[in-house]
Amino acid sequence: MILSTTETMQKVASEQSAGLLSPTTKTGQSTAGNLSTPVDKVSISPEAKKQSEESQQAQKAEKKADSSELTQDQKRELQYLKRRDREVRSHEQAHLSAAGGHAKGGASFTYQTGADGRRYAVGGEVPIDVSKEKNPEQTVQKMRQVRSAALAPADPSPADRRIAASASQLEAEARREILTERTNVSESEEQDTTRQDTQTAKSVGPGVSADPAAGAV
Repeated sequence: MILSTTETMQKVASEQSAGLLSPTTKTGQSTAGNLSTPVDKVSISPEAKKQSEESQQAQKAEKKADSSELTQDQKRELQYLKRRDREVRSHEQAHLSAAGGHAKGGASFTYQTGADGRRYAVGGEVPIDVSKEKNPEQTVQKMRQVRSAALAPADPSPADRRIAASASQLEAEARREILTERTNVSESEEQDTTRQDTQTAKSVGPGVSADPAAGAV
């Protein structure tokens, strides 16, 4: 006998109520027959699970920060960390913007975790290329920009000032190289001119004027 889907379900229900069929198990398989109920399964990746845990921790931290559980010292520390975070990020962004193509990467930060569970930037750096270029003219231009990048923040640190001083020194060296090259070229041109004048005088010979207007003797 062939039963329709409706008739089959009705028969199963009646047999279950009469105790002829046992309830379905967790896998959806019936212990008294071959009928099964599809079961939806959802798996969570390790990354998603980690993000969920971090989100829950952040929410707990926010609740803690908003509650009276924080001491006055912790609240003052949080105010300092928030201010320091803004200053550090602004400082490094000034370096990065002024460095242009001489920046060797983005800003990196060191962090401190506050009483609210959040991380705040308390230090940072921007790697800048301070090597010489192929010729002294390019080195002069580069070191000017490196010095400007080092002193770009409103409050340059001692390390910033050292980099600026190093860039100034390299620029001065490059300028001396340029001056030396120009002096050598000038002296070489003068020697060539003197040599040519000497050869011209010898070719004309004694008693003969080199001036065509003077005529022959």
